[in-house]
Amino acid sequence: MKGSDAPQYPKTHFSTFTRFLGQFFMGVSNSLGYLTVALLWSEFYPELYTRIGTKLIATVTKKD
Repeated sequence: MKGSDAPQYPKTHFSTFTRFLGQFFMGVSNSLGYLTVALLWSEFYPELYTRIGTKLIATVTKKD
């Protein structure tokens, strides 16, 4: 898709600011969603987290 085919938006400070705000809030809501999923998983599957944690700790502290 060429640049001329794209809809031409007015290059104003307001539009860039609102676009930035939209992306910012999208990112915040996405990370909040991931956080809630992780919290729910830790609630229902704590043994999975402990298994992953012990594996991580073992690989990190393992001396070659």
